[in-house]
Amino acid sequence: MEDRKLADRYRLVRPLGQGGMGEVWEAHDESLRRPVAVKVISALAGGGSRADEARARFLREARITAVLQHPHIVTVHDLGEAATDEGTTPFLVMELLQARGLDAVIRRGPAGEADAARWGAQICDALAEARGRPEQRSDLYALGCLLFELLTGQLPFTAPDTVGYLTAHLNDTPPAPSSVAPGVSAAWDNLVLRLLAKDPGQRYDSAAALADELRRLDGLDRTAARYTPTVADPGEQRPAPPPATARGNSSPAPTSAATTQTAPRPAGRPGATRRDLLCCAARAPPRSRWPAALYLTGAPRKDPVAWSRNIGDVDLMNSSGSDVIVADGRCHVARGNDYRDDAVLCTVDLAGGEPLWEAPLNGLWASGERHFTVIDGTVLAMTRHRDEFDLLHAFDAAGGERRWQREIALGTQLDVHRPSGLLITGEDRLVVGIDPRTGDSRWTFDASPYGGFVPAGDLVLCDGGWAVHGETGEELWERSDIFPRGDRGQALGEGILC
Repeated sequence: MEDRKLADRYRLVRPLGQGGMGEVWEAHDESLRRPVAVKVISALAGGGSRADEARARFLREARITAVLQHPHIVTVHDLGEAATDEGTTPFLVMELLQARGLDAVIRRGPAGEADAARWGAQICDALAEARGRPEQRSDLYALGCLLFELLTGQLPFTAPDTVGYLTAHLNDTPPAPSSVAPGVSAAWDNLVLRLLAKDPGQRYDSAAALADELRRLDGLDRTAARYTPTVADPGEQRPAPPPATARGNSSPAPTSAATTQTAPRPAGRPGATRRDLLCCAARAPPRSRWPAALYLTGAPRKDPVAWSRNIGDVDLMNSSGSDVIVADGRCHVARGNDYRDDAVLCTVDLAGGEPLWEAPLNGLWASGERHFTVIDGTVLAMTRHRDEFDLLHAFDAAGGERRWQREIALGTQLDVHRPSGLLITGEDRLVVGIDPRTGDSRWTFDASPYGGFVPAGDLVLCDGGWAVHGETGEELWERSDIFPRGDRGQALGEGILC
């Protein structure tokens, strides 16, 4: 199914997972130029009423999910149908969350009681928002199995085949988590065994009641839920005051703040939501060798810091661009001093602060220029080498794999044309639109004898008065009295202000 495009809009990139009913893919929305998750119903084997039942169930799930708005339930963007060899099949388009799955966490061993309590409470919040009464306590049984696995690293029952699993769930008494993983507290044994009770009436009355119990175990109240962000636009940066050092963190307190990113608050939801997440980089006095640190705020009524992580030296004094960019659930940091340290790109997971990847760039940051940016899942960074040339690097934002690099002249003008998703450069009197994923030139416009430009809405305005289409490079009009300067031009209806 790879390289397929659904509804002439969603290009499938790679599979993320599958179940008995559907497959989930990472995809690219070519209309809005953003990554998304697409769930496609599995091949309708057998046809007839079986296929009709699967289709109806899929559509029912999609429509129920679409009306839900909650920080722990993915947002539905679109519902459509795609042509297949068997006819048409429905697909569901959702927000793409960039983080490790619980299966990846468990492969590294038990998650621990604090994480199990926090994640379990978040799942309960989502269940309380979404399930009907007939299925609530069966959902709680399934959550009990998940909590058992988080605490012990193992499933509560083992069997050689599917029938054996079903028989064990129906008839066998589950072990206490502490009998599998010594050190699990008695309170957790009681909670998990209550969830795994064969009689549904012996389980918790509701997901909300279980959430209260889980937060009590973790020492949290209902207002202290810590939520996971999705996507923050790197263009919406605002200064923030320096946060206090987290309790138990030995890092020295920072004295100045750099950039901040906030994620959108879902409409109509009171209390702590995604907007309460703040990511900033802070630095000690400029003559100190203390490292910078990243902080993510938690619930404002509780500990203000959800996590913090030392990241090394970040030069905030000599940079005219961003040193921290948040996009697609990841935080990218430009590490290294402009004058003495090799440049390094660091990326951490925004949900928990865990390092994802870092890439040494073997050169100094290009002084006075934008250090780096993120476009369409690609991190672009520019370094200077021996005052002879600049080097433009491109990395995959998710995994850190190098995509391409190219030499460019010193002082080359760079900017992002957001409507088209292209990187625009002005070099040797030429204005060039570059595909950030491949490094290939999409178009080249001869703006002799100047070569400067300003992005403006759908256009790129070139020195000398030319207006070209940002996606195609097609010349649209010319006014020899216009030499655009300064920041981006602003699109006003069908006009441009620059």
